[in-house]
Parts: sequence; structure tokens; C-alpha cells
Amino acid sequence: VAGLLVAVLGSGFATPARVRDLDAARLIAEDPDGAPAFSGSPPAGPWDDLRGRWTHDGHSIAMVSPPGPTIALTVVDAGADARVGVTLEPLRDEAGLVFRVADARNYWAVAPSVTLRAWLLVRVRNGRLSTAASSRALFGSRARVEVRLHGSSIDIWLNGRYLMGTIDGHLQHQERAGVAVRGPGGRTARWLDFRVAHDV
Repeated sequence: VAGLLVAVLGSGFATPARVRDLDAARLIAEDPDGAPAFSGSPPAGPWDDLRGRWTHDGHSIAMVSPPGPTIALTVVDAGADARVGVTLEPLRDEAGLVFRVADARNYWAVAPSVTLRAWLLVRVRNGRLSTAASSRALFGSRARVEVRLHGSSIDIWLNGRYLMGTIDGHLQHQERAGVAVRGPGGRTARWLDFRVAHDV
């Protein structure tokens, strides 16, 4: 989320994080379609548009209209301990995956900053954002991002490879996950093949 994520890189309360950067050259050379198959399935429950108007056609998720400066979210029940994955195509600064969502002001998110050439793991608490971890990586036109949630652990995988992680117990019992967007990126952002698995 360009303005959003660029702003939080220097913000205050970061949580402890364990981060390992990927080999950027190797990452960009890999085809996301060649990544290991995600064994999960589309979530069965109904989607809840916390902010903004969304469309869900079973394969892709998109905004009905740009949300302006407000962060728009749509979520579904995923379970507290789960793997949640989605393909982002095209990559947009304003678009990402959200998880452990309590409400529209308290959740976790992972999203690319195309401007910074980095992936950012962001915590939103009472509407205030902070960057828990970041990892630089080169960008292609699409990426498969997956979050693996187990207890207080949060691990982010990109195109089938570990990217970064952190520990946080505050929202670990929240079971909703989904997608979010802010600003003009909402016009063209697309989320494909959103899946959930419980084999963590």
C-alpha cells in the first residue's frame, strides 16, 4: 500500500521479527506457477465486506469501486491456525493479504511495495500501523503470497519460499483472513485463487 506502507516503514512500535531475505535474483527468475501446489481449498464461508464494495466470483476478488484514502477490506473465516494463500496479479502498492482480522482497525497484513522493491509485514492496531518486518525482493508481474499461522507464529512465504516471519500473541485467536486495498491501486488490483488449508 504505497502511501500507507512507505509511511509505516519508519513508524514506532515494531514487534520482534525473525527475517531472512531471499536471493532476489533467484526469486525473480522463478515462475510463480512453478511453485509447489497449494493444497488448500477456497473458503466455504461467506465473505464479509468490512469496508468498501467487492466482487467475488469464486476465482478472483476485485473492488467494485476505488476506496479512496480509506483502507478497504473483505474477509472470510479461515481458522486461527491455518495456511492462507493468494496470487496477486498484477502487483500493486495498494493491495495485499490480511489475516488475524479482529475488525477494520485491528489486523495483520502483508503486501508488496513496488516503489521500495520490498515486501512488508504490517500490524494494524487501533487503526495505527507499524512495520513488523520487511524483506527486499525483485518483482515480476505476479506473485503467490502465503501466510502460515500457528499459535503466535506468523511466517510469510513468497512463490513457495520462506520470506520472513514474526511472533505476535495479541491477535493469534482471530480467525478471519482476506484481502485489502487503498487508493488508486484498487482500480486494477486483482487477487486470484484465494485458498485456505489447516495442515500447519
